[in-house]
Amino acid sequence: MLSFLCMDASPNVIYSARSVAYHLVNAAAAQTTVNQVSQSGSKAATEGTIRYRLRDLPLDNVQDAVNQMLKSKAIKTLPRRRLTFAIDFVLLPFYGKEKREGDTIRSKAKQGTTRFFAYASIYVILRNKRYTLAVTYCRKGRHNRVLAQRGRRVID
Repeated sequence: MLSFLCMDASPNVIYSARSVAYHLVNAAAAQTTVNQVSQSGSKAATEGTIRYRLRDLPLDNVQDAVNQMLKSKAIKTLPRRRLTFAIDFVLLPFYGKEKREGDTIRSKAKQGTTRFFAYASIYVILRNKRYTLAVTYCRKGRHNRVLAQRGRRVID
């Protein structure tokens, strides 16, 4: 399942591709940051280690891997009946200059900026709890279309 992450590493690495992927899934499922997951356990990889291992990967590959893992867990545990879904759209303030055009989106001024990194999460609500099914990074001009496409893939 993790082969499309293409995280080649020397045999002496402490944190395998699987460990890094689970770290990302934990952050997504807990609706928290990689840094907070790193601080939660003494054996967890540091935020720097995770960022270093992911530095050359296309974001879409990482996103697809995390979403595939979230979906496979959900399929095993969710009941086969009509479910309620929710979508959260989150804006994280960005200060500075973009490395690539379109990585941030513009929105109403908040916390001293109008530029934000954006992501959306799709959840199923079951017994008053939210279970993450997918997360997606939103880019300028694509966020609504991408969110709808990923939502359909998750639900199907």
